[in-house]
Amino acid sequence: MNNYLNSGDYFIAAIDGKKCVDIKSFLVEIGRAFSFPEHYGENLDALDDCLNDLDWIDKDNFALIINDYQSFISESEEDRMKVNDLLNDVSDEWKNYDGDDNDDNRKKSDFVIIHN
Repeated sequence: MNNYLNSGDYFIAAIDGKKCVDIKSFLVEIGRAFSFPEHYGENLDALDDCLNDLDWIDKDNFALIINDYQSFISESEEDRMKVNDLLNDVSDEWKNYDGDDNDDNRKKSDFVIIHN
C-alpha cells in the first residue's frame, strides 16, 4: 500500500477481484466497501452518484483498493473498461472539484484507485 495512505486522512475501501468477476457482483461489493446508503440502486449511474457524494464518510480522502485485479470484471473486457473509465472520472472529479455545485460539505480531495 502506498505510504501516503497511512496518514490516517484516507478512508480505505478494499474489494476482492475474485468476488467481482462481473459488473453486477462488482456493484454489490463496492456498495458494501463504501457502506453506500440503502437507496443505492446497484447500477453505474447510482455508483457514480454515490462515489461523488461520500458525505457519510468522515475522512478527507478516499482510496479504493482492488485486490486480485486480474480477476476483476474478467467476464467482460468491455464492462471492465466501462467501470475503469467511471472510476477514473470520479477520481478526476474529486481532484479537480472547484466548488461550483453549491455543496458546502464537499471539497477538493483525493480519490485513489489501487490495483493489486
